[in-house]
This record gives sequence, structure tokens and C-alpha cells, in this order.
Amino acid sequence: NSMYHYTGDGRLNKDKYSFFYPDLVMSRTFGEQSSQPATIEALTSPWIIVKYIHAEDGNECYIVYYNKQGSTVDEFIYFIDALSHYQLLLTEKPIEVRFTNSCPEAPNNLYKAKIEYMNMWGSDESREKRLNRVTCERIPRVLANYCPMEVGMREDD
Repeated sequence: NSMYHYTGDGRLNKDKYSFFYPDLVMSRTFGEQSSQPATIEALTSPWIIVKYIHAEDGNECYIVYYNKQGSTVDEFIYFIDALSHYQLLLTEKPIEVRFTNSCPEAPNNLYKAKIEYMNMWGSDESREKRLNRVTCERIPRVLANYCPMEVGMREDD
């Protein structure tokens, strides 16, 4: 739903996105990173990172589909630390976190985690800029809505 929305509004070129796989400690990804399919591990992970080229301006951007509840500040501190470990915060690219199934407090908890993360690592202008590039948004739920009467009255072609 969200990927279709991004494609429809012109932000995402459907041929210019890939799943982000960070190099692990004991293994590395093989092949061209832009041609990596989504693996079972990626699809079942707490977050899925998609790197894409913005269709309008050609800039590289990231979307993170956050699959956890977001009910604590600590889980977002861990998440921000993971983004830092993957060196995504150093890229100076926008990172949009999209909540797939979050609690109502998730956006506020992410905001608090950014402040706490800066306090833990030392608040400086550069770090603040990097963390402010991380924005968040809920994915709106789309529910199928149909009238049973209209479906029953349809003529078969």
C-alpha cells in the first residue's frame, strides 16, 4: 500500500529502489546492492530499509518500514543506534520512518529517543542535524469498502 502510494505520487521510481542490507560481522552481501531482492529475514525483521532514488530530484533517500509497536523510548534508542551502526546517519540522506502497526505514542517516543540519544553521545549541531533528518509518519490503513447489494447485482461479462 505505501509503496504504491509513493509510486503514484511520483516520489518513487519503481525501477530505482532496492532493499538495504548492511554488511554483517561474519558475512557480506554479494552482487550489486541495487539488485538485491527482499529475503525472508528482511521481511520478518523489526524494520525493513528501502533505499530509493527520488523520482523528481534524483536524490537518494531511505524509507524504513518499522514493524514494531514503538511503545518505549528504549526501543527507539536501539533503532537509532542501529541506523548509526549501519552508517545511515552519516549519509546526509533523508530517512523516513513509516510505522506499519504502531501504538499511538510511537512518534512521540521516537522524538524522545532522539533527544536522549543526543544527550548520551553529546549534543552537537552536526549530530542534531543528522537526527533531525529522521522523520516519521504512520501508514494509513486502507480498508476495502463495498456494498454487498452492488456486488450481487453485477452482470457477468
